[in-house]
Amino acid sequence: MVRRIAAAALGIALLALCYQAAFAAAPPKKYDGPQRITRMDGKVHEGTVEVDPSGDKFVIRPTKFPDMTITLKKREILKIEAIANAPAANKPDTAKDRPSAEDEPKLDAGAYLLTDEQIAEILRGIEIDPGSLSETGDPEASLPVNEESVTEMMRIAGAGAEAKRLETDHFVFVYTSGMPLAKKLAATLEGVYRWNVWLLKQTNMPYQQPDYKLEVYFFGKHEEYARYQNLLGQEDSVGVLGFYRPDMNRSAFFDMDTWPPVKQRREQADNPSTPPNERRRIKNLLKKWFDWKNLEVVQHEAAHHIHFNVGVFAREVFTRNPGALPRWTVEGLATMFELPPTTDLGAALGAINHQRVKEFREFFGKDGSRLPPMRDFVLDDMIFLRGGGTFYPLGWAMTQYLWNKKREEYARWLRALSEINDRETWDRTERQALFEDIFGEMNDEWVKKFVEYIDTITLQNSKLPVDLDQI
Repeated sequence: MVRRIAAAALGIALLALCYQAAFAAAPPKKYDGPQRITRMDGKVHEGTVEVDPSGDKFVIRPTKFPDMTITLKKREILKIEAIANAPAANKPDTAKDRPSAEDEPKLDAGAYLLTDEQIAEILRGIEIDPGSLSETGDPEASLPVNEESVTEMMRIAGAGAEAKRLETDHFVFVYTSGMPLAKKLAATLEGVYRWNVWLLKQTNMPYQQPDYKLEVYFFGKHEEYARYQNLLGQEDSVGVLGFYRPDMNRSAFFDMDTWPPVKQRREQADNPSTPPNERRRIKNLLKKWFDWKNLEVVQHEAAHHIHFNVGVFAREVFTRNPGALPRWTVEGLATMFELPPTTDLGAALGAINHQRVKEFREFFGKDGSRLPPMRDFVLDDMIFLRGGGTFYPLGWAMTQYLWNKKREEYARWLRALSEINDRETWDRTERQALFEDIFGEMNDEWVKKFVEYIDTITLQNSKLPVDLDQI
């Protein structure tokens, strides 16, 4: 462990020196022809490059995705080389060098997080125009760090491993994983942050700039994560794969490659006694599971973290009185950010989450015949809380329906909830009056239209994630 961390630290130092050398002189204002851009984290892009007039930002149009743009800051780039002068890509040129069809697939523990192209897919068409928001602050501004708080985080995380620190514009990570994995997580969360600023714009809600960078733990091992759960007095449940605590205003995640159920399957795949075909099957399915589950958990909890810090929901109100904010709304909105961004499914808010559709029909019936009394579900948080995970798909379905069929009313609903900052109580009668003033009476006809809308969704089994129990 010490040797590996020391090597990583040396590599970071060398990258920093290369970075200084690469940009010792002022960068040219124009790059002619295709370029190879090497980032500080080692990721490489190929495409055309334009330089912002300030000279501090570079806009890249990837060769393979010419309709996308990736914007990088100067400090994120190690070097830029013309393709003609760049070293040849490391691709096999002979049959001898090419991997055999019998080679087993390699499962990279970091591969299941967002790639830059996937992040670009999330952000395609989403432009943050600060002038269009009635905000207190700049959504593009880099936030300061609460040094005292982060020092405490470093002490807590460092009790079981060597903790390191990573900053982005809106987040500060205390991590015990490898740096590349932490940087991929950081890129994911920055994408979700920007996505949520777009949500504010769409609902005409003011952007409230957080006082400090949002604080996130990322543990390299599940046992470190479990130790932190125990420290907080939380139940050490193997099924809790990430969480956000509004009272502490921190999120926590871990490298899911070390999660016991995954670790067991990994050991089976690495066991020489396991047949080669079975090893390949396990590794392929594990990667597909990672592709979905890590994004689902990270993007859901990150959505909560951001919602309670940029003005979607009032964190101090929820911390003081969780019943002040309808749980189906808080959780339902977060489920809208779970969908892994792929080109065929799309990544815009409101895209169909087929896993949630499947769960809705399993729990409540395709015709909604097993739904709870919907007025009670909307007005009584205990129904949601007592149901555990059962009611998350219902929260998603309600939010999906309102977002797509009653967008203007849903925006009014969110604005109204965001303005109850000074409320000590929010009883059932008041909640019902507000809901029905905006959406109409929650009667049988209302529920019928809701169920009919969800029933129009064609469940695509090919879009469902891998079930870990089947691996």
